[in-house]
Amino acid sequence: MVRLRLINYLFWGILASTLIHAQSAFVSRNGNDNITFALNNPNAPSPKQDVLNYYLSGPIEYSWIAVGFGGRMRDAFMFIIYTNGNGKNITVSPRVADGNSEPSLDHSKTVRLLENSATTNDRYTVRWECLNCREWKGGSLNASDEKQQMIYAVGPRDVGLDASNPEAALRRHDWYGRFEINMTQAISDDIKFQRFWPTKSDGASEVGYEVDDHDFASPAHAVLMTGTFVILFPLGIIWLRIFGNVRLHWLTQIVGVLVIFIGAVIGILLSKQYNRAKHFTSSHQIIGFVILFVLLLQAGLGAAHHRIFKKTPKPTLLSSIHRILGPLAIGLGVVNGALGFKFALVPRHIIGYAIVIIIVSIIAVVSSFIHNRSRRRQAVYETPAARNFQSAYVAPEYQNDIPLAHAGVPPAYSRAMEP
Repeated sequence: MVRLRLINYLFWGILASTLIHAQSAFVSRNGNDNITFALNNPNAPSPKQDVLNYYLSGPIEYSWIAVGFGGRMRDAFMFIIYTNGNGKNITVSPRVADGNSEPSLDHSKTVRLLENSATTNDRYTVRWECLNCREWKGGSLNASDEKQQMIYAVGPRDVGLDASNPEAALRRHDWYGRFEINMTQAISDDIKFQRFWPTKSDGASEVGYEVDDHDFASPAHAVLMTGTFVILFPLGIIWLRIFGNVRLHWLTQIVGVLVIFIGAVIGILLSKQYNRAKHFTSSHQIIGFVILFVLLLQAGLGAAHHRIFKKTPKPTLLSSIHRILGPLAIGLGVVNGALGFKFALVPRHIIGYAIVIIIVSIIAVVSSFIHNRSRRRQAVYETPAARNFQSAYVAPEYQNDIPLAHAGVPPAYSRAMEP
């Protein structure tokens, strides 16, 4: 009995050792938040079979997880793994990056999910094979490389993607890192690989440290644009229409136009990083360019009207057009802000944006009501009769009607009536 047990242990030990060395595996972190990746290179010496097998496991809270061949994003071939908002319908998207920007789908690659790919609790486990994946635009895979350069990254949390679309739009990564993997250790057959998953790095090692990424450009673009259209431009109108201050009006609007152009430049630079934006064909971008043109026209009309009005203080056609284009540009800007949040894959921010718009609108309406009410009350005291009453003025034609100088004290208030 003891001998049978010993033979059994030796058999399973040899089999486990074979399975372990049937792949190279990388585990990014300890604990439940790790990203685990394994690679199997079946029948690598055979030129007839161009198949690579992969395994990846990671927290489902990330909108996507990526692993790629290469020491940097440019010319790297990578797999983007993501699910939909419900954590189902796993997609493995083979993509190539042409720089530090969103990678594009490589249509020449064929990916097939293997058995046991599923989501469980707060993690998902994916096994897949890729055909024609040893070469790609800008690089190739060397099966004899003992230190193959690799990159990996994760997308932001709480962003649901269209898992049925291999070209689903991505947001910028939250953090990223690099590691090296031994390709020679990964040579074996693919059946064993499907039944094994690693718990620690084997044949792979991390290079450097994981880097937390910060996307400052997107929030800056959003704050500059929405803040100007929702707060700064309406404030310029209030200066003119409520307080009658022309200088503060044009000063505020000029500052607003400059801020808008700064935000536009940031937006244009951002567009080059994303596939959905680099061609400038989205409704958000088209409306944005229209608004820029309207704002330039609006500024020119305002300046021309002001110059003419100083010479001949009369209303002009330019002022009429100026008064129409102003609210039109602000309205388009406010609507385009909502489109921008959707375009940036953060539609949940539209709720907060709408709340700010409502608050600003209430403040503007209340301020206008109070100002108009005050003006109506003040107008009563500015009539000729009111001014005459305040100064005790009596017109000459009425001064002889009542001999005020000889009227004396009314009897009811004379001293004779006093006790």
